[in-house]
Amino acid sequence: MQQQAIRRKDYKLPADFKKGWVNALKSGEYNQVEGSFYEEGCGYCALGVAIVECLSINKSFLDGMSTLDNICEKYKIPYADVKIPWKYGSSHTTEIIDLEDRIMEMNDGDGASFSKIAEWIEDNVEEMEQ
Repeated sequence: MQQQAIRRKDYKLPADFKKGWVNALKSGEYNQVEGSFYEEGCGYCALGVAIVECLSINKSFLDGMSTLDNICEKYKIPYADVKIPWKYGSSHTTEIIDLEDRIMEMNDGDGASFSKIAEWIEDNVEEMEQ
């Protein structure tokens, strides 16, 4: 009898955040851009969709911003006050890559569509209790 490999999900998000993000990415309501969370008149990156849809942060705060540090600095928001659930990250044997970096890589580097990113989140991110 062949043993089946146990698949371990390295990333975790609150269940409602994960579902809301995946649904928003699959909705077709958002145009996709690379390099910033949001560009007025153009669209959002996958992380920008999560910030607007799941954290209810106004898109005007995101225009042209590519990192949370930029947002906090521009709007004088203490970084510790920004509650981003994907900061739980993951642990691999040779390196630590947080979920934010992985999604950014897929959106900006790999050119993955929102649909592909949503599928990846469904397959690789564990839902956690809040």
